[in-house]
Amino acid sequence: GSPARQRWKSWAPAVAALALVLLIIWWPWPGGKKMVVHFIDVGQGDSILVQTPGGKNMLIDTGGRREEFQTGTGTGDQVVAPYLRKIGVNRLDALVLTHPHEDHCGGAAYLVDNFPVDLAVVSPAGGGGVPALIDQPAGGVANGTKKTGEEVPPAYTALLKKMSAGEVLVQAAGAGDILRLDPELSIEVLWPEEDWSIGGAEFNNASLVLRLTYGHSSFIFTGDIELEAQQKMFLSGEELESDVFKLPHHGSRSLLPELVDKVNPSIAVITVGAHNTFGHPAPSTVDLLYQEGATIYRTDQDGAVIMETDGNKIEVKTGKKSS
Repeated sequence: GSPARQRWKSWAPAVAALALVLLIIWWPWPGGKKMVVHFIDVGQGDSILVQTPGGKNMLIDTGGRREEFQTGTGTGDQVVAPYLRKIGVNRLDALVLTHPHEDHCGGAAYLVDNFPVDLAVVSPAGGGGVPALIDQPAGGVANGTKKTGEEVPPAYTALLKKMSAGEVLVQAAGAGDILRLDPELSIEVLWPEEDWSIGGAEFNNASLVLRLTYGHSSFIFTGDIELEAQQKMFLSGEELESDVFKLPHHGSRSLLPELVDKVNPSIAVITVGAHNTFGHPAPSTVDLLYQEGATIYRTDQDGAVIMETDGNKIEVKTGKKSS
């Protein structure tokens, strides 16, 4: 054949190989790795399961009903555990407790007894530095929380002690920490800063705030941070922009418009109990989200809210049809 054709022949395998590589990189084949985020409907409280692309399970908060710390029964055994088992989750690679309030960690005692947990990540508020906590007399725990105005629930202290006495690694986290759970996923802790005691509702303001990024999809989970912490986080210069915004404090009216602006979410999730007595979510908060152009999901109306992303687009399913 002609020289040109000879040359083409030797190129052909390379071009084919290149085409194949491009296909592998760009073709979103079925069964491609997905990240799934479940906002579990625990009534008035938070419990969010993140299933990473590499198959790890991280639970952020466990819900909790009034008195669940004392009785050990409620959301943990009746809602969260059955939900996890139903979707085939039998162990937790990481359990994140954003702050020591019952509606966020009341269910943890049951879960820790019934599911193997590798790592617990906790707020520095409430005696998060566990090794010190174990050697202190019970009265010393409050002193360990830096001029705290809020009483640490004894059941929370007992839970941390029990975990660290068992096989669970317990670590307090703060701004700048990175949780290396899955190499395909970035999990950054954005809050609280080192000197987290800023007054206001102390434990709420010391909530862990996490930002997850998988490919082009990002999620921000803000615990119960109030205006003081929102303001400081907004001014921190951290990257906050996220596709999905888990609203602080069940959509209470303590929401900084500048924070919403900076997060600039396309989807907002409000974890809230039906007919709760706190007036959550506040109409002003819902209006603010509508003005930002965010699609709003609420666990009181939608049931569980389940988001699946391949790192490009996010698909949302809900447990019940909105009325």
